[in-house]
This record gives sequence, structure tokens and C-alpha cells, in this order.
Amino acid sequence: MIRNDVHPSYNPTGDSLKDKETNAMWVDSIDILYEEPEYSLFGSNGIGADDIFQGSIGDCWFMHGASAVAQKPGRLERIFLNDSLSSNGIYGFQFYVLGVPMTITIDDSLPLDSNGKAVFAGVSKDGALWGPLIEKAFAKLHGTYESLIAGSAKHSIEVLSGAPASWYSHGSKNASEIFEMVRAAFRVDGMVSASTPASAGGDSDLSANGLAQNHLYTVFGAFEVQNQNGQTVQLYKIRNPWGTEGYKGPYSDSDTANWDMSLQNAVGYYNKDDGFFFIDAQTYHAEYGATSVHVDTTNMKQSYFLVKDDVSTRNADGPFCGFNNC
Repeated sequence: MIRNDVHPSYNPTGDSLKDKETNAMWVDSIDILYEEPEYSLFGSNGIGADDIFQGSIGDCWFMHGASAVAQKPGRLERIFLNDSLSSNGIYGFQFYVLGVPMTITIDDSLPLDSNGKAVFAGVSKDGALWGPLIEKAFAKLHGTYESLIAGSAKHSIEVLSGAPASWYSHGSKNASEIFEMVRAAFRVDGMVSASTPASAGGDSDLSANGLAQNHLYTVFGAFEVQNQNGQTVQLYKIRNPWGTEGYKGPYSDSDTANWDMSLQNAVGYYNKDDGFFFIDAQTYHAEYGATSVHVDTTNMKQSYFLVKDDVSTRNADGPFCGFNNC
């Protein structure tokens, strides 16, 4: 059922993959390995932000963005032109290119490793297949899977939702300013990204607190709560698109000094290595180099136009007045 070749007009085992994966095998159809009812397009629990598991390619900048868009019910579903697995193996997606809607179609042939597992984005724990499919569509938009190696935190969410973004360097704003902007964004269903500083060893390098460098994380919440001593604590809830945590600093799962039952109940804390973790505002500001905030465009009226000779997305990169009160 697994093939090493496809239609003569297209050889996906070559240029469409990253160099070290050119020996990957391709399955004719995703249905061959992932059969209903155990697997489905959106999973038994529906689309969830925790469905995303980044694979062996360095596209955290895209995968974390898909997770961010999926935080609000219905927001990621509208990207898909399918609402279930396709019997014909054809899937359609509405992306935004230069701010204008663009439809991308793909088949459901996917690259696999020697163990028959998806080489890149993984399948969710509740059997959702949308992650590998949307990653393939994004790779087609950019030409190859290899083209997805490294990218902008803003670009992925802009392409997925058409949402304008504001980017804030932690060197130009203090921890309290960043925290208040993030809280303001979540009050209107915004999407937030956190990027760690660049490093020579890439995401193989870890900070003293265990965070991967040159890596993108999705921010899921900003909480201002009180501990059992009445002290105010500012916490972020973060997810690593790898699906594992790594973080070992203040308010991590291994931190027994700072957590108390009052804080745990206030933020919905649980101890499980599923990619989610909490971090206090000061440590967040020190560990991450920048925060990006995207607008929720679900109920907005949008106009689309192209600018002559525009070959970038820079025209959508200005700050959004709704968060800056400009």
C-alpha cells in the first residue's frame, strides 16, 4: 500500500522534500493508514489547539500559528473547504496571500518514514488528520516542504486568517507593558506568538530554563491571579508545537515552591507533559525576545486589493490600532 513513486509528472520523493528526507516513502492516500472511524479530518473531539505536533522539519513558525488560530472554535474550520475526509482524496484550503483570499488544493498523499509514520506534522491524539494536511497545503503554497524551514511568526497567522499583526521586541517594552498588551489581545480573541532569541545551534540549543532557542511558541492565556498569601501573580499559559514542554523554570510542572492550590485552581493548572506550561511574566519577558499579536478577523468586514509590484507582505505589517489605541 506504500509507494515510492507517483504520477510520472510529479515526483514528490525529490525536490518537494527537505534534503535529509528524500528517501521518504509516500502513501497513496491518507485513508490507507488512517481509517475511519478511528481517524477523521477534525478528530473525535473536534479541532483543538492541541492537535498540532510539529515533525522533523523546522516549521515551528507555521505549526504554532495553526495552533493559535485553532484556539477559537470555528476559526480554523473556515480555512477548510472540506468538513470531513474526502472520498476522492482532494482537499481545499482558503489562505490569504498579500491579504487576498487564495484557494490551495492538494491530494492526500503524504510522506512517511521507514516506520510508516508521518515525516512532518503528526496526527493528533484524538485521530485528527487536519494537521498534516494543512501543513502540506502550506508547503504547496511555498513550493516545497523544504521552503518551510524557518519563517516569520507573523506570516503564518496572516496567511491562515488574513489577520494583521503587531510585533513587539522585549528590548523596547517592559514585562508589564507586554503583559497588558497580551491581556488586551485575548479580551478580543486575538492570537499571540512568543519567539525565543536566535542561537547558533538553532532549536537544539536550550536556555538555562529549558526553552528551545530560535523557536516559536503559542501563547494561550495571560492571567493575573492571587496566590494563597494574597500576592498578585501574572502568568502566561504557553504551548510548544512539539507537544512536549521542556520548560523547567518558575511555575513549571517541576516547580513545587511557587504553585499552591489557589493558583492552580485559578488558572486550571494540571501536571502533564503535553506541551502546555505556565511561566510568570518576568521570566517570560527575559526568556523570549519578542511577542507578536494578531487580530481576530472572524466578524470583521474585509476589503481585498493588490498593490502593483508588491512582492512581500510588508504592507500588512503595520501596527493594529485596536491594541495600541492609535
